[in-house]
Amino acid sequence: MNKKVVVIKLGGSVITKKDKPFSIRKEVIESLVKELKTFKNKLSLVIVHGGGSFGHPIAKKYKINEGIKDTGQLIGVAEVRYWMTKLNTIILEEMLKEKLPVFPFHPSSFVMTSSHGIFLLFSDPIKAALERGLIPLTFGDVVLDKNKGVSILSGDDLACKLSIELKAKMLVYGVDVDGVYIFNTSGEDVPAKTLSLSEINKVHFVKNKRMDVTGGMRHKLEVASEAVKGGIKVIIGNLTVPGNLSNILSGDEGKYTVLLP
Repeated sequence: MNKKVVVIKLGGSVITKKDKPFSIRKEVIESLVKELKTFKNKLSLVIVHGGGSFGHPIAKKYKINEGIKDTGQLIGVAEVRYWMTKLNTIILEEMLKEKLPVFPFHPSSFVMTSSHGIFLLFSDPIKAALERGLIPLTFGDVVLDKNKGVSILSGDDLACKLSIELKAKMLVYGVDVDGVYIFNTSGEDVPAKTLSLSEINKVHFVKNKRMDVTGGMRHKLEVASEAVKGGIKVIIGNLTVPGNLSNILSGDEGKYTVLLP
């Protein structure tokens, strides 16, 4: 892989309407795909997307993240897989419209989890896809778990682990807010341009009423810390705004927070 690897996580809040089950933000998806197209020959792109209104409601309904405790949850496992595949297909179709050489990977085929997170990640096929000039596309989903039977694999976790495995230059977490919010010296809640790992305790975590079984911004920062410690540039930015992804990938000013060691 001669080109720099960049892993981009498209959050569920970016690509779906999280307050309306099974609904997408079509204009946002179309805009993001067009921006990705301009970088396909400059960077080795890996795309991971979240579940949003497709995965989270069902996962919460059947308590999938608690593991299999009774057989009544098994249909929930199947339903989560179905709806996440539907969402993945929508993203895939939009990328194909722009002639992007996308290659989808279902996470249940190369990832297993345990009580402590990702237990097994077989990244060789993804590396092979990148070497051939393809754009791997994967997503957060229900996967088999060593201890609980099944569990929800967070797209944030998957994106971080892939960035480390692939020795990525950059890891981008796309959200629907202007970066990571902290309290400044005046007590105002503002997005930080940069945030060191030692400053995470200053972050203002807002309790979100929307369904999210994977931990929101707090969890995102926890897993992103692992990538930062590994020397990967991590950026958290608002990808619902047209042009922001291009700004991030180009190193230009935009609405985002850069995480520092």
